[in-house]
Amino acid sequence: MHCGISIVELERLLKLQQSEDALIRAQNAVKDKYINGEEVLLMYKSYISNGFDKLEKIGRKYWLINNENRGFEIRNKILKNYIEIELLLLNLRN
Repeated sequence: MHCGISIVELERLLKLQQSEDALIRAQNAVKDKYINGEEVLLMYKSYISNGFDKLEKIGRKYWLINNENRGFEIRNKILKNYIEIELLLLNLRN
């Protein structure tokens, strides 16, 4: 324990901070890739908040899916990276 906080909690907080920094970089990459980058970010954030919270590789493609295995194809690496970080943060915050 350090300052009343366990090592496990310190590691979680550090990972959370690093992930938040990575999210900002990923969001900027999406904005640079798309003319309507803000709308793209809001769309995928909405999908995630509506239960599409798993990223699966099926064949050569990645899909953002829900518990019913319905979902959306992720068409490029920039979006995949953004979604991975967003899902990691969702898990770290819960």
